[in-house]
Amino acid sequence: MGLETAVNPKLKKAKKMKRYTAPVFARGWLKRNVWKYDAKAYAAVKAGILSAYAKLGIDASNVKFSTHIATVVFPPKCSASFFNFMKDNGYDMETAGISYYPSAPYMSANKKKLLKKTVTKINEKCHLNVFIGEFSYPSGKMEGPFAGWNKKVRGYNKDQQGQADIYSDVVSWGKTHGMAGIRYWAPDYKGWYAMSMFEFSDKVGTAKNILQNHKNIIEK
Repeated sequence: MGLETAVNPKLKKAKKMKRYTAPVFARGWLKRNVWKYDAKAYAAVKAGILSAYAKLGIDASNVKFSTHIATVVFPPKCSASFFNFMKDNGYDMETAGISYYPSAPYMSANKKKLLKKTVTKINEKCHLNVFIGEFSYPSGKMEGPFAGWNKKVRGYNKDQQGQADIYSDVVSWGKTHGMAGIRYWAPDYKGWYAMSMFEFSDKVGTAKNILQNHKNIIEK
């Protein structure tokens, strides 16, 4: 939203506040001006991929499709509405993708509850498992362009142990609550600051607790 586009001129005129309030107050506007174009684009990409597989003689029966949304401003009902709208408008998928950045400013104060409500709502209303396409939590103070992503989640300190613990708890809960998987976002990116899985010094990265004990964390 807000991008200058030849597809829908209304997006160019949309106020900045619209992107934060539309998921709550104007889902109809999103459906008319954003989501219907998303569905067409995703369906075209899917058709192109399947066509390429067919031309190459590759079996595509096990290929699964998804898309993921940034749920920072999306309440659970809106997330479920988005995925159902995609399916109803030509883009059928096997998995619903969301992002989850617990330290980012959210419309909900209880980040853990929001995640669980979102996953459950998508499971129930869309009959889809959920994949967390982007996840991370800082092991220290965030800086630079992400300086505002310093919200502490109750029960998880912003240190290496807290970073590992929240990741472990999300994985553990998801195994029995309709989650298909989780992807830790940019684990080796120095510009991700405290969100990274590495401590950087003189261009050398040293694995943090979350990575050193990754096998134990995900098997809990």
